[in-house]
Amino acid sequence: MRGMTNFLIRRAKATDRPRLLEISSQIWEGQDYVPHVVDAWIADPASELAVAIEKDSADGMELLVGFARCSRFAPDYAWLEGARTDLQYRNRGASKALLNHFLAKLRSQNVRVVALSTYIENKASIHIIEREGFRRVGAYVYAERHPQHEASRRTQDATAEPGHTVVSRLGSQDVLGFLGSCEKGIRFIADGWKFIPLELGSQLVDSRIEFLGARRRGRISAVAAVSKNGLANELLSIGIFGEDPMDVASLLDETSARFPIEQSELMIWPSPASDDLLEIVRSRGYCVWNEGRGDVFVYQLTLAS
Repeated sequence: MRGMTNFLIRRAKATDRPRLLEISSQIWEGQDYVPHVVDAWIADPASELAVAIEKDSADGMELLVGFARCSRFAPDYAWLEGARTDLQYRNRGASKALLNHFLAKLRSQNVRVVALSTYIENKASIHIIEREGFRRVGAYVYAERHPQHEASRRTQDATAEPGHTVVSRLGSQDVLGFLGSCEKGIRFIADGWKFIPLELGSQLVDSRIEFLGARRRGRISAVAAVSKNGLANELLSIGIFGEDPMDVASLLDETSARFPIEQSELMIWPSPASDDLLEIVRSRGYCVWNEGRGDVFVYQLTLAS
């Protein structure tokens, strides 16, 4: 195994696209989301898609071996995503070089907080970010449904007491008030694999999310956050915030009716999810990969007070 390497970090160019797609094809058995967004990422002047270039000392050839993106939720709140490294070039320091590049730039711009999300199995990334001082601030249960997955017969509980749970569209102000008042302390709204802090308010949320709410006796009891970006990519990304299985069943059924996209993913909160709630989720055709325990983690690093 080769040792750590010095990398050239630069902004991605349109000519890098084939190589970016080649690296992306190695991720999640070819089901990576990056091909759906890479053109927008390259063209977006408000964010930076950076690439790590390794130079072969033997023949002088340069090869793009990794990439990552940094964007902003707010002027002082940055989000990192899409970190990918060619499988043949891992453990040489490309991911760390990209992270250091972004952190140095964000510090120079007086950014207050930088955050990211990652999956439980991405142990190498978790090791790097925790060593850099990132702190885990949230955990969500991940589930996904593909077109080939067939939903099992819905349980009697899911359709019992018609009218008991009423589902309707909600405005962001109502949602933020509900989530902020939850005893267990919800801090983020799931927007696919992005997690928007409640503190950033409705203006950001309105541009990215549509909400459905379950009500009981006129009061909000659970919420589904549907990512607009997910809809654009023919992948329905849903954040589910609720503990009652009947509420979650009603929200999932109404979401499927309003947004008939077969391929979808859930970020479920709170974690761990109860067995009854998992039964409802699975009955709608979703696979849960970690038996209802949190497997998507949100990390934050405070750069400036």
